[in-house]
Amino acid sequence: MSDEQTRPTQAEIIRHLELDRFSWSIFEGQYEEIVVEGADLSDMSERQHQLEFRKPIKFRRCIFSRWPFGQAVVHATAEFSGCKFTGDFQIGSLSGGSSGAVTFSACEFQQSCTIGHVSAELVLFDCIFSRGLLLQTSFPRAVALGGDRTKFKGKLTAVGVQFAADFELAWFTVEGTKGTKKATAAVDFSRATFEQKASVAGMRFTGPVSFNSAKFNGPTHFRQTVFEVAPAFHGADLNPETVFDPIDQFDAQFPDTKSDNAEKRYQTLKGLFGAQQALSEQLGFSRLEMKAHAKRLPWWRNTHRLYGWLADYGLSWNRPLLWLAVLTAVFSGVYWHFMKAGHLHTDAIMFSLANAFPFVGSIKEMLPKDMFDPAIRVAVASFSVLQSFASSLALFLIALGIRNRLRMK
Repeated sequence: MSDEQTRPTQAEIIRHLELDRFSWSIFEGQYEEIVVEGADLSDMSERQHQLEFRKPIKFRRCIFSRWPFGQAVVHATAEFSGCKFTGDFQIGSLSGGSSGAVTFSACEFQQSCTIGHVSAELVLFDCIFSRGLLLQTSFPRAVALGGDRTKFKGKLTAVGVQFAADFELAWFTVEGTKGTKKATAAVDFSRATFEQKASVAGMRFTGPVSFNSAKFNGPTHFRQTVFEVAPAFHGADLNPETVFDPIDQFDAQFPDTKSDNAEKRYQTLKGLFGAQQALSEQLGFSRLEMKAHAKRLPWWRNTHRLYGWLADYGLSWNRPLLWLAVLTAVFSGVYWHFMKAGHLHTDAIMFSLANAFPFVGSIKEMLPKDMFDPAIRVAVASFSVLQSFASSLALFLIALGIRNRLRMK
């Protein structure tokens, strides 16, 4: 069959689309697919056609005022590529067969966009959302929203929505108003249910994000996703196969430690992973919790800040080891200054090591007698006590860091 026979002419399509009741069977019995290209179909917005798409249909670079097909049934594929929707876009219900799929590629939604209960597979790729996106009710088939050329302004809302198949949100930025107490979620999946795999990959959320009371029943991952405001997971049910970036990258994935709710939100995530005995993530969120707590403290209460500075909140063993080496070297110089003439530099180093590791008695046995003048022994003793205390703290932090690292998965 030639190309002319496999597709109706553009004039035929436009003529039939202008009818109040479009009889799709005119084309479906004769052609393999139907293509509408470069047409202005704005006047279809009030007709609310109720159609069954039994063969593939493609709309390319067309202009619509609203979704014109009402409660359509898609048995094959309906593809909208490079189209513009100039008015409020709303799909209240869209049915699909076992192979039905609706794809919006490089489309522009100039006003609000609302999609609810699409039982066909739904893909929105590289689209422009000028006033946000609202997902409603349920989606029995897979849903994918993303693309690195996606432009998104407004809110992404899917409160209480049930996603019965795979869900993917990937590779674009959702702009939101940064704030604390009065900020509303720029991305809101509160009480949503994800029955199968959920993937939120390569996203950047600049405003508040809420997964409060959401249920993740399948494997979930948030790889390479940046939450510029601490995300809310209060009351959420996480699948044991939920993963974020490795905890060494948590500072980049969760840069917020200053907002009012950051500490509590990281505390919630720490508890969720603690319940799953996922120690790596638990320690990572515990560290973020302590960092957020330290940021809220007055400058004179530096205990948490000091803990982070010395040992990265118990996750680093090499940082306190470095501090131990520096302390030993500094006190070696102090002792060399106080030593009697004729003693070697190595004597000062050995004396400093004896104070740093008081439990190693063999070091003291190697030291010469009468290293210091009796008049300054009190000062030397004071420095020795100070070094022993600081070194013991460093040794404890080294052991804690090694223990935490060994316990991680």
